Amino acid sequence: MGAYNILHAELNCPRCGEMVTTEIECFFGNTARMLNLRIGDKYPWVPRRQPQNGGRPEGRRVTGEGYMDCPACGKDSFLRVVIEDEVIDGIEPDPTRKGYVAD
Repeated sequence: MGAYNILHAELNCPRCGEMVTTEIECFFGNTARMLNLRIGDKYPWVPRRQPQNGGRPEGRRVTGEGYMDCPACGKDSFLRVVIEDEVIDGIEPDPTRKGYVAD
């Protein structure tokens, strides 16, 4: 089992459309402390490291991989966690990745 930060957020489930309060597993940046985060929090990065090793990617607006299980429908989704100027700004569905649970 890998380490990840947990982003607590409300969003419309990409699979069922229901508004849910859920936990999003964030598999990027500094995950060593397995922080509990919310939109508006500063996102942790590993200083002086490449992005694949937890460092911050280039650019003012970056996205990282998120994953959630919907408490309403029980299906999973991959998401993009949006970081702008070091702060968690929002969440977007990742249309390039399908969940593991079949429709």
